[in-house]
Amino acid sequence: MDFNLVVLTGRLVADPGVKYSVAGLPIGSFGVAVNGMKPKGGGDAPVSFFNVTVFGKPAEWLIGAFHKGSKITLKGRLTQDRWDDKDTGAKRSMVKIIADQIDWPPKPKGQDVAGEESQEYPAETAQAHPAEESQGDEKYLSELDDDEIPF
Repeated sequence: MDFNLVVLTGRLVADPGVKYSVAGLPIGSFGVAVNGMKPKGGGDAPVSFFNVTVFGKPAEWLIGAFHKGSKITLKGRLTQDRWDDKDTGAKRSMVKIIADQIDWPPKPKGQDVAGEESQEYPAETAQAHPAEESQGDEKYLSELDDDEIPF
């Protein structure tokens, strides 16, 4: 049996973006930086960067709720895009994450991402916002032509 599950907590490397397919499906994309464990001998922890895509209403929700530096937790799966380079003809590929669920840890009261004073998040804002509310991206992907996907 094969198993494909990714769970990450990290910070957005830039403000998230959203595009719309010809059929009107919101397609969100963003990058997440995840710190690794610090080496035993000291020094900086290695950082890994991941590209993430989310479909449906969570893509629109993401734009209003997150910005560069926001802490985010997500659950999803890996997918691999493959193509031929137009200039060289070389085979290329990229692994990215399709997010099925996005939520974030609540901020400490009175602090924002940079540790500066801010207002407290309302309790309901810190709840999980599962992508399942959008009825899953498989439904939408089956309705899309390859030309409609912006990546």
